Amino acid sequence: TLGMLLLLRWLGWLQPMELAAYDQFIRWRPAEAMDSRIVIVGMDEEDIRKLGWPIADAQLAELIERIRQQNPRAIGLDIYRDLPVKAGQQRLETIFKSTPNLIGIERVIEDGTSSRVAPPPVLKSLGQTSSNDVVVDPDGKLRRALLFPQTGQLSDQNPEAVIPSLGLFVALLYLDYEGISAEPSRPDAPNLTIRGVEFAPIESNEGGYQDIEARGYQIMLNFRGGAGSFQTLSVRAVLAGQVPNHVFHDRIVLIGATAASLNDIFYTPYNSPQQTEPMSGVEIQAHVASQILSAVLQGRQLIRSWPELGEVVWIIAWTLVGTITSWMLRSPPRVGLVTLVMSSSLMAGCYWIFLSGLWIPVVPALLGLVVSSVMITGYIAVAEQEERQLVMNLFGRHVSPTVAEAIWRDREQLLTAGRLPGRRLTATVLFTDIRDFSSIAEQTDPEVLMNWLNEYMEAMAQLVLEHGGIVDKFIGDAVMAVFGVPIPHTTPEDIAQDACNA
Repeated sequence: TLGMLLLLRWLGWLQPMELAAYDQFIRWRPAEAMDSRIVIVGMDEEDIRKLGWPIADAQLAELIERIRQQNPRAIGLDIYRDLPVKAGQQRLETIFKSTPNLIGIERVIEDGTSSRVAPPPVLKSLGQTSSNDVVVDPDGKLRRALLFPQTGQLSDQNPEAVIPSLGLFVALLYLDYEGISAEPSRPDAPNLTIRGVEFAPIESNEGGYQDIEARGYQIMLNFRGGAGSFQTLSVRAVLAGQVPNHVFHDRIVLIGATAASLNDIFYTPYNSPQQTEPMSGVEIQAHVASQILSAVLQGRQLIRSWPELGEVVWIIAWTLVGTITSWMLRSPPRVGLVTLVMSSSLMAGCYWIFLSGLWIPVVPALLGLVVSSVMITGYIAVAEQEERQLVMNLFGRHVSPTVAEAIWRDREQLLTAGRLPGRRLTATVLFTDIRDFSSIAEQTDPEVLMNWLNEYMEAMAQLVLEHGGIVDKFIGDAVMAVFGVPIPHTTPEDIAQDACNA
């Protein structure tokens, strides 16, 4: 059972259930407060109807100008602008050149569903571009953050080895105002580290994942909540000057599409039959930035997992718990109740541990516990059935079915003590023998005599059983039978009936 369970996990067949459990844990977590350091300026459906899509360069330039007037720490432009759109290109390029904390985007990863998209040329020349690539799981949900779409190390010696994601880039700009920067990579510490907080990349078998594509530099995305977790303003409201004067001051401002019709939306662990609203791509980047800021400035936990060996030991341990418990209890009702309690405790424990940021396998451990309990209980039931049948075959010819059941019921005591305990009771003892047996035996051939005697004793034993008695012994031609044992009769009526039966 354990080998089959580990094989199924290794093949990835348990991954959908593991991810479903992960999503449920995410949804069960208490809601976190809105991150006031980040505000989104979203292009919603009404903006599209009034301004068109893609938004013209002149309007985009005006939007960025209004935002930067309030001195934000970073502006992330999550809109492709590799080519000019309508009028205003010159003004937009001027805005790009004069806004050092403005970060544009490009698509780096090219696959069967998307192709590369170049960044704004001006921002590229200034080193102010980032990636907005994301990684989606096979079930269509986004659970991981892609900090760098390419492999490499963040270092001063090799600055072009990687392109940071938009969320990471704006977070680094925000932290720069606090005097905090990413620590240069070293051979002994190659992972991204910011003020002692290490953002270790996930492996292909991280947590409940099995052989996923862990390209680039990925971490588990620790969402603050579902869709709508950040303050969001419309583009038209900003252009019309209908926002507070300091709403962008000292904050990260992310500009992007929030309209569902633009198809820049993703399903996350928060999407369930009860909540189906997807999350926009710009909000995904906001979660990435918020996760980094919260981990560095507030010590918010990152989602991590055990090494592969630790997870295997964990699964084996729970399988052994189910096996040992079932073997000791043996009773199916008790095993079922205890297994239910332990399964609930396992789920609650995994969830409690998850709240501290540790993702450990819950489905394989739960299956190991339940399956081992069921199989051991089934094995014990089959073995006991075979033992019971053996007892019935052994005693069925000498005692009544009721007595045989009593012997089976007290089998543990019989096996331990070697006999039934003595007790005080009233029983009827019947002795019978054959009249003139000595004379008959002297006049009959021994072989004929023994055949005839065996036939007689079988008939007598059957009669005793039919009347509720037990043949205690055969003494030559005599039969000793007892009525009223080993199940004691206590009422006068039952005792008298034993005598009548005798």
